[in-house]
Amino acid sequence: MNILHINIRLSEGGAATIARDLHDRGLRSGHRSVLTYGYGIGARPSQAEYQIPNSFHLTTRPRAIGNYLASKMIGIDVLRPAARHRRRFLEELHRADIVHLHAIHSHMLSYRWLFSQLLEARKPVVWTMHDNWILTGRCAISATCEAWQRGCGRCAHKDYYPATLFDLSASEHQEKRHYIERLRGQLTHVSLSQFMESRLKLAFPEHAIVRIPNGIDQAIQDHLAKVPPPPPRERLKVLIAASDLSDPVKQDHMLLNHLIANAPCDFVTVGRNSPFSGPNVENLSSISNREQLAKIYVDADALIFTSRIDSFPLTVLESLCAGTPVLALDSPATREILSALDVSPVGPEEILELLSADGIRTHYRSLSRQEIQLKSLQHFSNATMGNRYFELYEKILNSNNNTLENHKA
Repeated sequence: MNILHINIRLSEGGAATIARDLHDRGLRSGHRSVLTYGYGIGARPSQAEYQIPNSFHLTTRPRAIGNYLASKMIGIDVLRPAARHRRRFLEELHRADIVHLHAIHSHMLSYRWLFSQLLEARKPVVWTMHDNWILTGRCAISATCEAWQRGCGRCAHKDYYPATLFDLSASEHQEKRHYIERLRGQLTHVSLSQFMESRLKLAFPEHAIVRIPNGIDQAIQDHLAKVPPPPPRERLKVLIAASDLSDPVKQDHMLLNHLIANAPCDFVTVGRNSPFSGPNVENLSSISNREQLAKIYVDADALIFTSRIDSFPLTVLESLCAGTPVLALDSPATREILSALDVSPVGPEEILELLSADGIRTHYRSLSRQEIQLKSLQHFSNATMGNRYFELYEKILNSNNNTLENHKA
């Protein structure tokens, strides 16, 4: 089959990891897969484009900046791709058997233009809900705001990502829903969790919706099998990992700084813009090398995860699949992930007292690292996720073919 994947980024963030993994799996399986993305760091082409076959950027730097400025003012990306990129995209769109949308917001292109092309091409569309943008009139990270259920408007959180100066969320909510409803006959939504599935069903009760939890990066999974667990040590090594560590919506800076100052542990951070410092802190910045990441996960005694708004965080999955326990604050996503091990999230006041070998072991019901890893891989392996997506692709295409045959008959 011919598969076209569309995502904002190629190598940064969880949505990019999932899109890239499915793209790689398609190529390895003999399918024709193409991955088009918006832009990389600094709104320039991603350096990873030169290592990933059949990938190309869709958004030039001037257009990304133009959409960024428009979004900052009115919360909308207004520019379509430049002519050369537009031609290549439309060629791939009309060649595709199935189109897989991942994250398509935040300065990449006008969604009106994209949806119009999808409607005209009449291709089956799979859309994975990596965040809340599909539900809202503007933002992708809506935290605890539920205004999308009443159609947005009177936005109390114009600073939520991506931030805007003027509030057009009510009209944009209506416009976006109009296009999505027109796509209904072509569209299958994919939720990552039960919580997200319930929200999709509330917003789009007549639409096709399936649930496929995220799986970890195949390259990381391959390397995890080769890395021995760390030897016992007096001071625990605790990992803090995120795409952007400076984001106060996702990182509880007050809690993390309190732990750094008071826990008898060494802390390692992975991610850009770390605000953390101290004699017991090692900041490693962003790391894209999958072998290095696997070693970091395995070498840690625990991961602390403080975001309450992530949809289905790969950081938590990767840590657990490395056999490294996760101490995570409560959220629908962490609750669902940790339930696979019969473990609960923790309250912020509990983490400090749990940061000892005995505390972590008790919280994880004396599960060994090997048992944590095996149980996690049963639920969140790359193969499990990939198989379910490709089964979905085939089911959609077979259904379409049967419909065409019945129509001809």
